Amino acid sequence: MKKIIQEELRSELATTIRRQIELLMRLQALDPGQLLRRPAPGQWCIVQVLEHLNSYGDFYLPEITKAINAASATRGFYKPGWLGNYFVKLIQPGPDGKPRRKMKAIKRHQPSFHADTRPVLQRCLQQQHELLKLLDQAREKDWGSSRTAVSLSKMLHIKLGDCIRFVVAHQERHLMPLMDRFG
Repeated sequence: MKKIIQEELRSELATTIRRQIELLMRLQALDPGQLLRRPAPGQWCIVQVLEHLNSYGDFYLPEITKAINAASATRGFYKPGWLGNYFVKLIQPGPDGKPRRKMKAIKRHQPSFHADTRPVLQRCLQQQHELLKLLDQAREKDWGSSRTAVSLSKMLHIKLGDCIRFVVAHQERHLMPLMDRFG
């Protein structure tokens, strides 16, 4: 994969996260019953989607923090790694906003059911704000100079930039359908 101007990528990711935050703020205004209603049998309700994203945030935000602290100064460009780029392409939605393929969440990221929607939504919002702060901290860091573990296996590691791209793409995968309904 070719080099990317890191600041442009950081800015694009920050814009996407801000849009996701706006959606989460709109979801706060919904009746809790809407957040708990399954769109179809066997599908997750909105709160379960958010709890799934929270479980990923619980894993990846500390990993991103450690990688930022270990990274060297930026060189201005970022070149994605082959494994990280594979994971990003696998998880990101297609041009139509729909997932390219159906995937089953690994057990530790399968959401439980929460009748109290407020704490789940608040935690998701807090994680998005934390991710924005981390993006700001990463502004002057070389996103290819440090690595993070991946939630599938702590033996696999991807570049910091790929990890950030993966987290944002994963959120897009799950939040874009909600943007269509509540955006």
